[in-house]
Amino acid sequence: MLSSLFKTKRFFLLLLLLLVIFVVRQIFLSSPSHELTYTVTRGELVDTVEASGMFMTALQKEIFSPTKGVITQLYVVNNQEVKKGEPLFHVESTATEKEKITALATYQTAVSTLTTAQQTKESLDATMWTEHKALLDAQNAKNFQEDNTTNPDTDDTYTDLEKRSLDSALVQARKDFATAEKKYKEADSAIVAAQASLASAKRVYDETKDVTIAAPVGGTIVNLLKKVGDEVSIPETSSESQSQKKPVLPVLMIANLANPVIIATVNESYIPRITTGQRVSVIFDALKEERFTGSVAEVDTIGTDTDGVVTYQVRIEFPDIPPTIRPKMTAIVSIETLYKSNVLTVPNSALLTQDGKTYIKKNGKVNELIAVTTGKRGTTKTEVTSGLEEGDVILANVQ
Repeated sequence: MLSSLFKTKRFFLLLLLLLVIFVVRQIFLSSPSHELTYTVTRGELVDTVEASGMFMTALQKEIFSPTKGVITQLYVVNNQEVKKGEPLFHVESTATEKEKITALATYQTAVSTLTTAQQTKESLDATMWTEHKALLDAQNAKNFQEDNTTNPDTDDTYTDLEKRSLDSALVQARKDFATAEKKYKEADSAIVAAQASLASAKRVYDETKDVTIAAPVGGTIVNLLKKVGDEVSIPETSSESQSQKKPVLPVLMIANLANPVIIATVNESYIPRITTGQRVSVIFDALKEERFTGSVAEVDTIGTDTDGVVTYQVRIEFPDIPPTIRPKMTAIVSIETLYKSNVLTVPNSALLTQDGKTYIKKNGKVNELIAVTTGKRGTTKTEVTSGLEEGDVILANVQ
């Protein structure tokens, strides 16, 4: 009885072991299907190009004070319209009398130095042409001597001493002209240096004078935060000074707030797909919950190369911008490069091209390709104009 029970137990254990081996074998030997299906639907075919942009106005002119001092008069206020030449503000210099006298003397010296350099160049120019004439005379004399020596019909003869004298005179004339030409060219360097010194001296001298600043262009006054009695400074000109000091802000700006635009920067890979008139969706970083609509107005013809990366600027115009959107705000723009509604679409990976024809493979049809006619092709999907019906199930990865 025990022997029979033992045999029955062994049988079930063996059966269980075989069952486990079969299941494990099925798991390891079975290969999963890589076929993906797609149900053909009718809807929109949309393709976009995204880029970063900045909101700009037609004019943004910064107005700085040319004098370090104090504002004593303000002739404008924010949002006021001004015309070119109208006064904006008056600044009285805080320079001391000694600083004013020193600046004026340095400026006058710089003017005199430039005048001297220019006169020296004129003198060197005259000397150079005198030496040039002497060189031509010496060359002509040498040529005349050589012609007479080789012509048997002439009676003129030159002694060896005369020939050596002519050769020596020609060599010396060439040296004198080369020296005069070199000095003339070097005079330009002296003039450039004098002009730079004069520009620097004039700037320092202007900084010591009281001045009324007028509008260089017409537009709307914005960014005027200064008041009468506030101190103003002059923007630094050298990069070293700017890096070491806090940058000087303009006293105000003159802007043209009409016709706002976004200037977007687009990589060269996408620019062939962008043309004027395309619809644009805009989301500003400062107002992510709102979306604005505009259109492409202009596209660069020549790109900009920055460290080997070529980009093109795209001008995007849009109306009805609220005052909460301000110039120089950044935005993400989506340029609609393709749009079709109520069309049948399939994934691009479902299309197979052979012998100039396009095919798809329906689900369950082994090795059966069905010819289709395609329309517009987007980045991920393509329009199918014939060969399929809405609701057809196809293989999405036939390739």
